[in-house]
Amino acid sequence: VGLRLTKMYNNDKACCVTPTTHTLPLSVDWLGCIIVIRIVLWKEWEDNLNEMCEKVVACPGATELVRGLAQQGYPMAIATSSRYASVDQKRKNHADIFQHMQAIVAGDDPSVLQGKPAPDIYLEAARQLQVDPQHCLVFEDALSGVRAGKAAGCCVIAIPDARFSEPEKQVFRDEADLVLDNLWHFDGEPFG
Repeated sequence: VGLRLTKMYNNDKACCVTPTTHTLPLSVDWLGCIIVIRIVLWKEWEDNLNEMCEKVVACPGATELVRGLAQQGYPMAIATSSRYASVDQKRKNHADIFQHMQAIVAGDDPSVLQGKPAPDIYLEAARQLQVDPQHCLVFEDALSGVRAGKAAGCCVIAIPDARFSEPEKQVFRDEADLVLDNLWHFDGEPFG
């Protein structure tokens, strides 16, 4: 992403982010400076992101787990920090997963006032499924998502990236209810 940072001084103005030509107030810094960030290639960045989303590979065991849960009649939702446009791109190559979802809540959903690690996205997914969050099982690969799921009152199973160091994986172990190397290792028996 091409960014151009411009610093302008003014004692009573707020810091601003400027994507292309629009200015959004953020906060007043302690020096009273206005910081303007120009995002030069915003559309190109979005196009590249959407192209990458089309190439996302499902986590090992995800398709089979979703299929098995669907056969047993469990309601399922996707609660992702991604925007709906990105979700639509991911859906193209993963219809076998998406077809079993009763709800999809993205980060730009109007009901999601705060992103992960706030619980909003999981609370909304549970609401749409008409299931108490305490009866929801969350599968997460991001620490912010683990924290969001726990804050919503859900049981959280973390699947951290295999490339993480042991100290990084330990953080997941400290915060999630269960940590798995991949979804093939999931045993639903303890969860009913």
